[in-house]
Amino acid sequence: MTDKQFFVAFEGLDGAGKSTVFEALGPLLKNRIKNKLVLVDKKYPPAFSSYTDNHIATIRSILWEYPKGAPMDELGDMHWLYLLAAWFHVIDNTQIKPALVEGHSVIMESWCYKYLVRYRLKADYMYEAMLTAFYSLTRPSPVIYIDVDPKIAAERKTSYGFSESGGMDGLKGSSKSDFIAYQNTLREIYLDLAAQNGWMIIKADHKSIDFIAHEVMESLSDFGI
Repeated sequence: MTDKQFFVAFEGLDGAGKSTVFEALGPLLKNRIKNKLVLVDKKYPPAFSSYTDNHIATIRSILWEYPKGAPMDELGDMHWLYLLAAWFHVIDNTQIKPALVEGHSVIMESWCYKYLVRYRLKADYMYEAMLTAFYSLTRPSPVIYIDVDPKIAAERKTSYGFSESGGMDGLKGSSKSDFIAYQNTLREIYLDLAAQNGWMIIKADHKSIDFIAHEVMESLSDFGI
């Protein structure tokens, strides 16, 4: 068993299987480490004060509980940028930082990088603004990128949302082919970001969840975990 403290987060395309791998990895990590492991739910954190809970619920409802067909693009990219930054700082300040201060380790299904990848497709000033807004967030090490061919990711889904098909980047349509085309573009950016920052890359095409989870566990040994 290891007593090394860590903050691990997964990243990957929509439909890559991050949530399933995250759920499979939790019990395996708990058996390996001596300190407490905190599994952070990015969208549904535990209860705090009523004020904070109401604050969190309001931001979450705007970001993720919008009605189908909502004209999200009418509000503009900068609106969503700062709302996303507000959300991630809430999660950082209420869950991640306190857990690390108490000596616990943290694992998350995903962190903020999905949005950095998408904002790389926008105007340079928007990407720079997001880098600045996210700058003081706690950074996971390692980040585990679950690499899946977008065609395989598309087969796992029954519908293709507005944003995951490129609607926020000026693309029209939410068909399977629209999803694959947009996710291919995102994948190139993800792999570039992974190479720049030394992320762990797990090739996940045609592999079972158990196989991927054990491959991740073997790779984590290289980080002393």
